[in-house]
Amino acid sequence: MKRKLLFISFLAVLLVTGCSNDENQTKEEENNEQDIVQNETNKEKKSLEENKKITKNLQQEKGVISGQVIEENDKVSALIEIEEKVNEKEANTLAEKYVRELKKVFKNQDIIVKVEKEGKVIAKISDSDNEAKDKNIEEKESKSKTTPSNNITLKSLSEKGGLTLNSNPITQQISVVIDSSALSKELANKKATDIILEVEGKEYPFTVNPFKETLFEVQNTDFTEKQLLAAIIKIK
Repeated sequence: MKRKLLFISFLAVLLVTGCSNDENQTKEEENNEQDIVQNETNKEKKSLEENKKITKNLQQEKGVISGQVIEENDKVSALIEIEEKVNEKEANTLAEKYVRELKKVFKNQDIIVKVEKEGKVIAKISDSDNEAKDKNIEEKESKSKTTPSNNITLKSLSEKGGLTLNSNPITQQISVVIDSSALSKELANKKATDIILEVEGKEYPFTVNPFKETLFEVQNTDFTEKQLLAAIIKIK
């Protein structure tokens, strides 16, 4: 009888403990669900606030008539209407800017920005377009750092004895003459058509001297000797 009472008591303890564990587990699950719902609510609230902020900034941009940001599943899009005076280049710049702004907020969503003028889409940029452009810029910058420049200054050629500046006493114009045979290292296997004279942003092609094929020249420039010595030779 005593053993029977002990067994019943033990069984009762197990039942109470089991019920208590179930209740604790249920409460924990409920708390977790509440936390998840609260987190989602907070995210939606923050997303809505950021959406309003970006939309407000967008509408205040110069040349913008109206703008709105739309969230749809895994995609966020912005539609911008611009004034007639805004050109296509400015429209693309604006679209690129807001793709980046939206991507800062909606990191895991696809972004697309359209710019319309007089009912026609004149710019359409996505985050993948921006990423490809940024990658291309990075590659070019990296290449420019690792690849030596092919440009040579006329001053350096003058110091090596491969440059002559011939001044016309009547017109005061100056012709630039390069002796390619004296610059075999810099102009190895190069033709006159492979090099260009650039002075203050303007480019001038070289031609072969009719009397000596190793001489490349640009005739009758309107620059001073000082300007020419600061110029560069661009080698293709």
